[in-house]
Amino acid sequence: MPLYEVILLTRMGSAANMANMIKAMSSKITEEGGCVRNITNLGDRILTKARVKHLDKSKAKVVRYIAMQVDANPELKNKILKDALLHGDCIKTFAHKMTEMSYIKEVQRR
Repeated sequence: MPLYEVILLTRMGSAANMANMIKAMSSKITEEGGCVRNITNLGDRILTKARVKHLDKSKAKVVRYIAMQVDANPELKNKILKDALLHGDCIKTFAHKMTEMSYIKEVQRR
């Protein structure tokens, strides 16, 4: 299975909401046959343009970036991205394919 890095832009919420969202996504990924290698909080960022959440029409100017390294097939990756957007705190998602070498370099940096 290819290794993907899934980036989630989430609203600034409580730590409990973030933990519940990530636990739910991780359990769904493992149930579908994928594997979560690592979850990293990339920090809080101020956006130049406020993002509007499509479900409740609220605007977010400050967001939290969360990166998940996931072993998944392309269909599962697409399902992960769609399911994350259904969560109330997730504003935007995107993913890119990682090479094993870039993952090893990242692990060695820690």
